[in-house]
Order: sequence, then structure tokens, then C-alpha cells
Amino acid sequence: MNFGLIENTIIKIMDHSQDNRTFYLEIMGFNRKVAISWDLLQQIVLEEIKDDEENNKE
Repeated sequence: MNFGLIENTIIKIMDHSQDNRTFYLEIMGFNRKVAISWDLLQQIVLEEIKDDEENNKE
């Protein structure tokens, strides 16, 4: 499975299942809707990536 990061993008929660185990998301500006399970959501780790200039400072 591939994961990607789209910078400066808003992800909106549209709805959820009655048991709160599945969330329905919309990726704003791309007209894409996604269903994601709570189990998968817990496995996703978001990290802030610093610019190359900051990473190359010694």
C-alpha cells in the first residue's frame, strides 16, 4: 500500500459509520472521497518534515 503527503491540503471528515469504526473523508481541492478504518487510522504516523536548508545545517 502506498501513502503520500499532499502539502497544504485540507482533509475534511464527511461522515462516520454507526459503530465509529470507519470514517469517510474528503480531500479538499482534489474532489476525492476516501473511506478509512479506525484500525488503519491508528497505524498512520504523521511527521513534520523540515526544509532542506534546516536539515543541512551543521
